[in-house]
Amino acid sequence: MKDAVTGPLSALASMLGLGGGNPRANPNGNFPRTPGGGSVDAPDLKTAIRRLESGNDYSSMFSRDRGDFSRGTEDITKMTIDQVHDLQTDYLRHQASKGYGPKQRSAAMGAYQMMEVKAVAQALGIDTSTTLFDKATQDKMSEYYLNIAGYQDWKAGKITDAQFNDRLAGQFASVKQTSGRGAYDNDGMNNAYGNIMPVLQKEKERLENPPPPETPDLDTTSTTPTNSQKITRNFGFKTGQRLYFTHNGGYYHGYKTKNGWDIYKGMVKIDTNEKNQAVIDALISAGEAHQSARKPNPITAPPAAPVDPAAAPADILTPSAANAAADQKSKLNPVFVLQPPTQTSSAGAQPSPVAPAMAFSSSGTSLLSLLSYTTKQ
Repeated sequence: MKDAVTGPLSALASMLGLGGGNPRANPNGNFPRTPGGGSVDAPDLKTAIRRLESGNDYSSMFSRDRGDFSRGTEDITKMTIDQVHDLQTDYLRHQASKGYGPKQRSAAMGAYQMMEVKAVAQALGIDTSTTLFDKATQDKMSEYYLNIAGYQDWKAGKITDAQFNDRLAGQFASVKQTSGRGAYDNDGMNNAYGNIMPVLQKEKERLENPPPPETPDLDTTSTTPTNSQKITRNFGFKTGQRLYFTHNGGYYHGYKTKNGWDIYKGMVKIDTNEKNQAVIDALISAGEAHQSARKPNPITAPPAAPVDPAAAPADILTPSAANAAADQKSKLNPVFVLQPPTQTSSAGAQPSPVAPAMAFSSSGTSLLSLLSYTTKQ
C-alpha cells in the first residue's frame, strides 16, 4: 500500500519515512501471486486486495528486512494498534541502520499492508490502546483506504469502474491500473501484478442487483407470534417470573422479560427467532390455561371441601404454605402449586386426590409430591 493521504497523516508518513507496501508477505517473503500478472480470482473486492497485497495473510509484514529484524517473528494480530505502531517505528529504525534512505523504507503491516496504522485508526475513532490489530480490525480499517479511493462515489455511480480501479492502484501498489501498469512500478520498492477490473464489475453487478431476501420457512397455519419476545401477553405473570410447561414430552419454562418471553429447555435458551414455532404455541397454550385457572367460574366451580385433620397425617396438610414460606425466605419467586383433579369417594367421605399435587419453585424444582390417600370411612 502506498501513502496517498493528506494533512496530518501525510506528514506523519513523511516523518516515519513510510515507503511502498511491496514486497511484503509471510516471514519467508513468499506468497501466491497471480500467474503472469493476470486477473485476480476473488469473491469480493477486499479479498482481491488482500490476496494481492499479502497473500491474504493478516500477520504479514514488509518482507525485505524481516529476516534479520529482531522483532520480525512477532504476531501483529495479537497486538494492540499502539503496539503495532511501536513495532513499525522499530522496523523503520532497523532499516535505517542498514543504510536505507527514507524513500526506501517500509513498515507495511497486515493483510492490506497498511502503514499509518495508528493514525488511520484514530481517524476512524478506534481506541488504539485497547483494540487488537486482528482480522476484524484490519477489515474495518481497510475501508478508510477504499473510501479515499472513491468507493462511495463508485457505489453511487458517480465514477466509472475504470476510474475507481486506477484510484485503488494509487492506494494499493500491487493493483494494476487500466493501462496495465502500476502507479508505483520501478520505484525500487513496488510492482503491480494484479488486474482487479473483473472483480469490480462483479461487485458492481451485485450492488445493483442484490439477491432477494430469503423467505423464512414458517408455519403459515399459525397465527401466533414467530418470536417469543413478540408475545405481548403476560398471562398474569410479572417480569422475572417463570411459567413451566411441557411439549412433546419435554420440560420447558418461559421466563417473563420486560417486553416478551424467553423460552428455556432446562438451562438452555431456545432460539425462537422464526424457529421452534410449536414450542411458542405450547407456551401460549400453557399461559392461557394458567390465566384461565386464575378466574374461577362461580357456576361450575365446586365448593371448597373442608379438610378433616383426623383424615390425613398433619405433615401433608400444609405443604404449599410451608414451601411458599421457605421460597419467600430464600427470596425466590412465589411457588406455583399445580393441584390435581379430585374424585368423590363413597357417600359422606371427603374427596380424595387422584394424582399427586406438585409444588414448583421459581427454579422449576418439584418441592413436594403428595401421595394419594383415601379418607377413613
